Amino acid sequence: MVRKNLNVKGFKVKEKNGRLSLQFDSKPVFWERFVSDLVRDKVVLDLDSAKKLSKANNKVVYTVYNLWKFVDDYKNKSVLCDLTLLKYGIFSLEGKGELFGTYGHVHEKRYGEFYKAIKNDCFLVLVDHRVRKSYIVELQEGKSFLVRHNLMHKLVAKDKDCLVAGFTLPKTGHNYEVVKGRGFPFHLFKLDGEIVPVANPKYKNYKIEVKRNNLKLDAEKLFFKNIRKIVNLLKGF
Repeated sequence: MVRKNLNVKGFKVKEKNGRLSLQFDSKPVFWERFVSDLVRDKVVLDLDSAKKLSKANNKVVYTVYNLWKFVDDYKNKSVLCDLTLLKYGIFSLEGKGELFGTYGHVHEKRYGEFYKAIKNDCFLVLVDHRVRKSYIVELQEGKSFLVRHNLMHKLVAKDKDCLVAGFTLPKTGHNYEVVKGRGFPFHLFKLDGEIVPVANPKYKNYKIEVKRNNLKLDAEKLFFKNIRKIVNLLKGF
């Protein structure tokens, strides 16, 4: 199955057996994180299993494509767009355990981030340290979600590879140090066919809540039709 992005001719998405691949019209600008990268910085909860996986098969967990650097329709805009291709996987050789996820970060400036699931579903894990609370949001294909500036956040795979567009303002800045060596208060595991949150002992007295995504806005459409609105939303206006 091939799905073209609805608004841009710059890339195509192919899916086979839940695995996604991208084809670009020009040479892509991207960076990758491997299992070993996340193990080294201790942002995985089940480190022992993840270490075994990294030694046996050091997979790419996710790739970030900087569309604003090489796709014409995204260049020279007041909002930057990156594509994250998050692979479905488990940080274990046993076929069960902690689901693949991105490193996670919080923003250096008081700007938010707008996500849209381009292909397949995934989870957004959010943390509000002010009230010691984590939120799990299921980001369904075609849906968008606006992350407030003060929330630590990451993407987690659900049951297939997923492709997510992220829209940010220039100079937003990504602070990874808040995650390094600690991870998140809760990590998502697949155990006995069910996806469950597992508490991280490095965080004390944090609660968790499943949050519904009721947002009606489409980040991708706004980017092309009303970018000023995205700017205002990211600034919290």
